[in-house]
Amino acid sequence: MSTRPRRRADARPPLRVVAGRDRRRLAFVPLAVVVVLAVFAVAGLQAYLGQEGFRADRLERRLAEAEEHQDLLRARLAELSSPARIESAAAALGMVPAPQPVFLPAPDGMPEGSLGSRTSEFRPGGR
Repeated sequence: MSTRPRRRADARPPLRVVAGRDRRRLAFVPLAVVVVLAVFAVAGLQAYLGQEGFRADRLERRLAEAEEHQDLLRARLAELSSPARIESAAAALGMVPAPQPVFLPAPDGMPEGSLGSRTSEFRPGGR
């Protein structure tokens, strides 16, 4: 059996420098992750704002079309409710103007042409 020479208790092994990890490289990884996430967040926000812009344009177009339709309906209402058109429609149906208009008194004694205090009691449809 061969024996190794014993080391003395106070003798130390030779020391050498061991290459360690660079701490700066480790700090770069979370920073890179945050930057990549920020870029994706900005891109997503831009896409969302673009879609909302298209939606706003579509709603503005619909509003303009609805306003134009309302203007046409108002013009049609003014045309249909004009006294001259009503008179010509009545003449086409064989109606003639009354020679002397007659106003009948209201059954409860209210003056003619006046609603008096009954305005708050009026209900459309007779309800």
